[in-house]
Amino acid sequence: MSPGDPGAPPHRHPGPLFGYVTEGEILFELEGEPPRVLKAGDAVFEPGGDVIHHQGAYNLPDARSRSWS
Repeated sequence: MSPGDPGAPPHRHPGPLFGYVTEGEILFELEGEPPRVLKAGDAVFEPGGDVIHHQGAYNLPDARSRSWS
């Protein structure tokens, strides 16, 4: 995705999700937690179910970011 992409709207995952940032920075926010910036090399876990994934946006306005889940 392109730099500054806002990502998907708030949503839920049916089950657990594990992810890894491979390039750039991602702004990440789960329900009940403060937003945080994940950088290349950081891993993330979402429990899924009733927890809402509020943000998964690309944090850098001028560089590409990538993640794997």
